[in-house]
Amino acid sequence: MEQDARLLTAMQTMCDSKIMENHPQREWFIADVARFLRDERYDELDARYNQALTESFASREAEKRYFQACTHTGNDFYDMDQVVEAGADGLALIKNWQRARPHSTHAWLAEVQYWNHYAWLYRSYGWAKETTRAMWICAATCNEQMVIAALNAIQRDPRQWMAASLTSTNSKVFGQPEWLVAFLQGEEVAGLPLMQELAGYHQHSPQEVEALMAHSGLSFENAICPALPRPPGLPDCDDDAGQQYWLSVCLRIFPTAFYALGEYIPFRMPRWRGSHEEIREFLASPVCAHLSPEEQEHLELLIWWDDYRDLNIEEISSPAEQERLIAQAREIALNARSREARHNALGWLMNCYDELKKEGELWHCIQLAVMEKRKLNNYFTYKAVEFAQRDFPNTYWIYNFICQNSQQTLYAATEIYRGYFQYAGLFGFEKNEEQAKAWLDKGSVNSVGCSLTWNWAIRSLNWLKLEEHCVPLAELGAQRNIPGALKWLGLEYADREDNTLLPYQPDIALDYHQRSAEILRAQIIRRDSVAYPLISNGGYTSYENDLGDTYFSISTCYQRLSKMETNPSMRTAYEKNLLDTLYQAHQFGHKDAWRYFLLNIFEVKDFTLAHQHLDLLHEEADKGVMEAMVTLSRLYGNKQDKKLFNMKKSARWYHFAKTLYPDSDVVWDCLAHLHGDAFWKRCRYAWLTLTLSDAELPGQVNPMV
Repeated sequence: MEQDARLLTAMQTMCDSKIMENHPQREWFIADVARFLRDERYDELDARYNQALTESFASREAEKRYFQACTHTGNDFYDMDQVVEAGADGLALIKNWQRARPHSTHAWLAEVQYWNHYAWLYRSYGWAKETTRAMWICAATCNEQMVIAALNAIQRDPRQWMAASLTSTNSKVFGQPEWLVAFLQGEEVAGLPLMQELAGYHQHSPQEVEALMAHSGLSFENAICPALPRPPGLPDCDDDAGQQYWLSVCLRIFPTAFYALGEYIPFRMPRWRGSHEEIREFLASPVCAHLSPEEQEHLELLIWWDDYRDLNIEEISSPAEQERLIAQAREIALNARSREARHNALGWLMNCYDELKKEGELWHCIQLAVMEKRKLNNYFTYKAVEFAQRDFPNTYWIYNFICQNSQQTLYAATEIYRGYFQYAGLFGFEKNEEQAKAWLDKGSVNSVGCSLTWNWAIRSLNWLKLEEHCVPLAELGAQRNIPGALKWLGLEYADREDNTLLPYQPDIALDYHQRSAEILRAQIIRRDSVAYPLISNGGYTSYENDLGDTYFSISTCYQRLSKMETNPSMRTAYEKNLLDTLYQAHQFGHKDAWRYFLLNIFEVKDFTLAHQHLDLLHEEADKGVMEAMVTLSRLYGNKQDKKLFNMKKSARWYHFAKTLYPDSDVVWDCLAHLHGDAFWKRCRYAWLTLTLSDAELPGQVNPMV
């Protein structure tokens, strides 16, 4: 009851009170590292990070801030992201910092973060199923460079716990350099060769290795181990300098750390060859004795999350078991003391209720998530707006929700909503085109990578009964050369139904689709110009699929224009373009393009154009392809074509098509007027095919061969 009252109060406040408009500018945990490094503001950058490091020991909030500024795990907005994304140029900025301030621990921590992230990029995030051997070797090399940077960072400030935490995680995933145990046991390793496996693979495949190394700036200039510092206070090392060793380094520096433990435990789960029992024993050990009950609970619930995160409720056949699992998740969502645990449970519950089509429970769960300030993805953002239109009309709820949900989000549709609602003055946003432009021009929104999201956002306005806003949003996307927006406009202009939002104008539709195709082609060329790209496990990569769909849409426009055209030469040009774009659609994987290509050959008015494809048609028909047989029957049955007309051949191909595809409407619809819609035609057909046998049917395998 108390929780219901709290939720009711929170929702009422969102309805009644309008918060300040949020802004599209990026927020930083500590500093915009890339900008500070480009401006060579090293002292100011060091001062900020040194203060944040000092504060991290004093409170959990400060510890969290420092941790999130320095790690990319589950955190796409950490302070170093733009330096890392700059690749070798970013690494050069870090090296300049080190040279300018040789005693800076954070200059070396930046390099730790850099190699940490590139090791993961080479491996590829996710299950690494497509990671090549060369990529794995590069990842291990990055890990080796990371360990060297970590030793330097801790040497420059013995309080540098973050470097040890990052190295702990990577040691679990990428192992440890061969020389590390010997070094930690007191041996001298300066002058030892590094990158030996990479050098060996370079001899085998130099172009591949050099292309991969270029992504991060790995260089054989670092193939000799430098003189390494021995930070005081490092614990003794037996024969393992892996994940647990570096966690012990972190905890020796920061005995009461919490967030480093939250980073450690997920990599002890079964998916990383650990076990839940091992984790429970760890949580019960003296290592975790300093944790508060809330912190203990949070780490224990990581086990629950490991079990639930990939569980689809529809895979559970028993309704009773479904209810049990949902009740457990609901208990966590309502009563867990850890905000992250509540967020995890709410996210899982929203997916469950949506899959089970329980709208009431879903809306209640969304409201809880909004109260908890959990970011909603594109789909649940749309659902929240839909429910709020019904239950909170003429209030500030949608305005407040969109402001809250669009701030520092990974979900581009939320930002598109935020920008467009300001552009149109919807839901309490003051109409301001300049502010709207700032949102819609963000790099996270104004990119080809957001094409599918733009298309979905445009269509979602229709589902939200905001049909009159679909076209203006699509035009804003088209102004930014977003293929998904151009596609929507093209399809709308090409739709002949009376209930569409734009007039039927296939020539304008063609222009939009051609612009979209040009952008997609350029994107494919740009992508394929990288000889050995890293593997992308997220974001928009369906360029070929979308280009195939776009070519198919272009062909539809050409077909419509050819039927409207009265000028013979223009009609022939349209017909040729129709066939060419259907062929291109097929090449890019459109599943229906090939059969439409074959069928449209008999539709063209220019016989010369049809004759150019005759050999191809015979080749396909001999394989038993229905559409090719139908087209051949039509071509040979056309009395106007003095060169090809041969009714016997027409009847022959009709017979083959009808025999092989007896239930096909296409065969009858296309050929009945030649061979079946009148008694005399059926008689002629029977006479012309009297001597044909089943042995002549195309597409058969000769058992004697």
